[in-house]
Amino acid sequence: MEKSIYRFGLELPARGDPQGPAPDLRRRIVAQWLAGLPLAEPARAAGLLRDRLIAVNRLPLDPAQRLRFLEQVQAPAASLVDAVESGVIGRELPLTPKGLRLAGQALGLLNELATGYKIVVADVLPVRARGERKLLAGAIHGAAFQLGRILLNGYNTYSPPPRGTWRQLHRLYHLASRAQLSRQRVRGPARGSLGTIEDVYKHALLLALSDPYRLRRAEAGPVYGAVARWAPRVRLGTSPPQTHRPGLFQCRLDTDAPPAPYAASTEPGAAYRVSVDLAEPATHLRLEIAQGASPGSPAPGHDLPRRLLRSWEQRNSRAFSRAPKPMTVRIALGLSAAHSLIAGARGPSGPPQAAAGPLLTELMPTEIPVGELSLVPKHEYMENWWQGRPQGCPSVWISYPQETSPPQRAYPKAPRAIPHTSKTLDVSAGGYGLFWAEGSPLPAQVGELIVVRESGRSQSWNVGVVRWMQYTKGKGLRLGVQTLAPGAAAIRSRGRGSRTTHEEAVNCLQLPATHALRQPPTLLTPANRFEIGDTLVLEECGEARHVRLANQLENTGNFARFQFVAQRGAGSAAREPNGVH
Repeated sequence: MEKSIYRFGLELPARGDPQGPAPDLRRRIVAQWLAGLPLAEPARAAGLLRDRLIAVNRLPLDPAQRLRFLEQVQAPAASLVDAVESGVIGRELPLTPKGLRLAGQALGLLNELATGYKIVVADVLPVRARGERKLLAGAIHGAAFQLGRILLNGYNTYSPPPRGTWRQLHRLYHLASRAQLSRQRVRGPARGSLGTIEDVYKHALLLALSDPYRLRRAEAGPVYGAVARWAPRVRLGTSPPQTHRPGLFQCRLDTDAPPAPYAASTEPGAAYRVSVDLAEPATHLRLEIAQGASPGSPAPGHDLPRRLLRSWEQRNSRAFSRAPKPMTVRIALGLSAAHSLIAGARGPSGPPQAAAGPLLTELMPTEIPVGELSLVPKHEYMENWWQGRPQGCPSVWISYPQETSPPQRAYPKAPRAIPHTSKTLDVSAGGYGLFWAEGSPLPAQVGELIVVRESGRSQSWNVGVVRWMQYTKGKGLRLGVQTLAPGAAAIRSRGRGSRTTHEEAVNCLQLPATHALRQPPTLLTPANRFEIGDTLVLEECGEARHVRLANQLENTGNFARFQFVAQRGAGSAAREPNGVH
């Protein structure tokens, strides 16, 4: 491992005379070299550019010459990072070896860019001439910008930033403040609206305070772009605030930690503490929500702006404390898998022979050893076909009619459990902390419906939703699950109105009221299938009843959750009292 040195609190590589010919850094030669990169192979091109930066960063150069080179390669490097990361963003975790290589290549390129800018900072300090102040401001701005991009690189895969990232960011801001450069505007390529060092620093803080491990797949990038508009409105201060309120956070500039909720303290090091006030950006975001605006032009029904506001106002706190409790659990992901399991699906041990009518496939997890997790994977056919239930509803069958199935695609094999060793598991009245070790990827995402059955307990499945994920390379994936109900009824729903009359029935879950979790009776449906005000026919074991959707509690993009009002009408067997549930 390469040995690092520290100057002015910045981590830098050792430099010396080149072992071979030094790279020619004249602008024309650099432009020709960049034009020759194999852009059709982004991973290879990123590796070549990273190697060139490694060589340049270990050479003794004039600070102005180094900064000119970095500014010339910064924009092409950003494009290559985006291209390489496109092969990783949204992928299942833990990452495959190929995904790990791609993520590492993007991170390596960003790290060398940040290192180059930090070298300029260290070589210019202490500032002695006016021209050096401009040089220093540009170098600090560039280094902080690249470190913020490194944060995004990790958040794209729910990974914590590399060691030292926050310490270096805090240190750069501290150096800029001491030199009275933090609010000086800096011109540079691909910097957007982040014109000052303070804006770049606040952008990184706001991204971290947007609860990136609770974002859904591929949302970190749009959030990174959106919060740049609000970053200049964040207020930083060194004096203790007069009042403690939601939206108030703090940074310790002498630590390697992101901002945290503000807490009064008299411990040593308070001089290095900076308060972070999100009141103004939260106010503007609330106004945009009221006007129907949202970051990144999200899809209809998308609740990203409201989730950002919850994070900025510290409304994502856990209602119940968790305690370590290793145990065996079985899990299933997705509304269709949950519906089948809750209904008690049983069938033959494998697919029947194809000769006699529709194919029937069971979905039932197998028993697994203590200390392991079991995953019942989703299958796309579960959403598309359903042929009813045997009389008395003893089981639920998933049917794939031969005459309507795509002839070029084979029918799926019977879903089976995928066991994996569990190292830790936290449990509380409000949810679970699950751990999925490195190995096979887990098809889970934030906002996914999940059902959990504890070993040695009753046969009921606890219904929950994945609220956050965090992946650590070489270790595995942690998931935070919020319990919605200790059980559910598997039902079928179809619309009963001019807008939804001709729609096919779909799998849904009806959750009972759970007073301990402060959860009302609700209905879980496929996302974006129904709307507030729709009248639905709920079918269960041959009986039908009518309800009206009165309020949508959430839409995760994977499922929607509604409160409903039972209605009495012709052909309905209303079994719920009148009122909103």
